[in-house]
Amino acid sequence: AAGVAAVPLFRSLAPDRDRRVRPPGALDEKAFLARCIRCGECMKVCPNNALQASFAEAGIEGLWTPVLAARIEHLKRQGRNAFFEIQLPRAAISMKQGAGRLIRDETDRGVLMVCDPRLVGKPYGRRIWQSLPPMRRTREIADVEAFFAG
Repeated sequence: AAGVAAVPLFRSLAPDRDRRVRPPGALDEKAFLARCIRCGECMKVCPNNALQASFAEAGIEGLWTPVLAARIEHLKRQGRNAFFEIQLPRAAISMKQGAGRLIRDETDRGVLMVCDPRLVGKPYGRRIWQSLPPMRRTREIADVEAFFAG
């Protein structure tokens, strides 16, 4: 009988119950919780990693069900800068991974061409450049042609 009494207690303690966002096309909360098998497959295939497993925010009965993680909005509500805390680090990681796929060891050669002027024209561009391994930089096509010729 203690378990039966605990579920309504946990359900009432679930914070932000009305602000939870479920995956697109989800049923109403009660039907969703009854049908979700908590396998995590929807979170694995989510292309932008927006679906995350819920923990305390869905109460005990919603444990490990998917919720839409609106991290950027959450940081904005806290007065924090989501661009510098989420988007810029992700951009730097993506750029570093791209360079790593091009140059795998010291004998590899390649050209990493970045066509976004913000990387040299905006102050935050320096943070992205600093995340890359040391490499020669140019804005001159003649230098690139010479690289490929030589």
